[in-house]
Amino acid sequence: MRFLLPVSSSPLPLSPGVAGTFFAVGCVLSVAVGVEPLIVGGGLLASGLLVWCFGSPLGGLTLTLSASALFIRSTEDITLGEVACVALFGTAVAGWTARRITARQPLAETETDRLLAWFLALCLFSLIPALLYGNDLLKWLRELVPFLLLLAYFPVALSLRRVSEIRVLCLAYAVLCISVGVVNLYEYVQNITDTRFLWELLAGRRSSGEPLYFSTLVGVVLLTICRRPSGWKLWAGLALTGFCVAVLAVTFSRGYWVASVLALAVAFVWMTPTMRWRVIRTGTLIIAVMAAGVLLFMDRLMYDIFEALGDRAGTLFIGTLDLSVKNRLAESAAVTDLIAANPLWGYGLGVFYHYRPLIPYDIPTWYIHNAYLYLWLKIGLAGLVVFLLWYGRIVVHSYRVYRFTTDPFLKPLALAIHAVLIAMIPLSFTSPQFIQKDSLLFVAFGAAIVERLYRTGGRLPSSET
Repeated sequence: MRFLLPVSSSPLPLSPGVAGTFFAVGCVLSVAVGVEPLIVGGGLLASGLLVWCFGSPLGGLTLTLSASALFIRSTEDITLGEVACVALFGTAVAGWTARRITARQPLAETETDRLLAWFLALCLFSLIPALLYGNDLLKWLRELVPFLLLLAYFPVALSLRRVSEIRVLCLAYAVLCISVGVVNLYEYVQNITDTRFLWELLAGRRSSGEPLYFSTLVGVVLLTICRRPSGWKLWAGLALTGFCVAVLAVTFSRGYWVASVLALAVAFVWMTPTMRWRVIRTGTLIIAVMAAGVLLFMDRLMYDIFEALGDRAGTLFIGTLDLSVKNRLAESAAVTDLIAANPLWGYGLGVFYHYRPLIPYDIPTWYIHNAYLYLWLKIGLAGLVVFLLWYGRIVVHSYRVYRFTTDPFLKPLALAIHAVLIAMIPLSFTSPQFIQKDSLLFVAFGAAIVERLYRTGGRLPSSET
């Protein structure tokens, strides 16, 4: 049998100018690869990755989510990892935007979409008061960047087509949680291996990534309880639960423990009686496995950590005597006075303010632990109200998705997202959930998944049909 290939009767037309251009580019690349092979090879790989993100926005955002450990850690300077993540993220969003515009489709389809679009527009318009009050424009931009993570909501909410895509997003989020947590645990163990006093344990705390651990913990517990996996899936769920507990422990963060308990309590209330009994049985198994892990692997170190945690948790019940709580109240009082002087438009992102902290000393600061006061001060009353309206709709829609979906994976996932979003509401009075990059990643992607399921009636095909 002969395999015939189509052969053109005339050669491909190629003008001298085009041929010369290809020749010049080839020569330049050959010389560059010979001189700096790593830089040129890395540049070509990065260019190819950006082209792929532009052409496959959902895949690009999933990749960016899994690699966001390079981006979410707070830094004083702009790092190469931050630049890389912003480039991938921005290219994916730009690719989706270009595709929607080319197809003459709206960028925001529903009232929920438009509320978020208005909030992001108000964040951009905060440049006007920022200029009027003489804010540092670089600081304005750095405070704007976390809010821009909410742009991921639009491509994800309008592009998800299959349950498998949601599974991959959840896996990417778990990878992010593990990557940040492993580094935190390693650094913590390195710092406190030779400690002799309790205060040294507290001084070595690793507070990066608490929203990741808290939300992953709630999600994994609910998925494990509701789906009742067996074999390696069960042990993987238990291992990830224990890991989240361990990394959350070394943050010594009281608020996130309270938020975890609150989120699980919310989920427990919405469960059926059968599922509640399953929670009790599975919870007992999880606690037993964790206790065994502590006894076998952590020995005295974990006992010391939990002792330090107990000391910090005890201050929750005597908050008026806790210096940290008093300091945050003083911070909120100073911000409230500024808001009262300009409640409508705010002072713009990047604004600094003064207050007399109980933990010395009096210096200009931009950070506010109360996320609601932060939004009000920086973006104004309109920005705060629009954000809360959008957030409230997501909370309601997540509950409705949980009630009407029957998919064994999507149902506990919707419940977990709903419970975490509920727990973030009181937590944001003392921890800035709505302005941190790690918590905004959960809000953006969690809200997008909920909205997609809400619009499809909780039904998505498991694979390509």
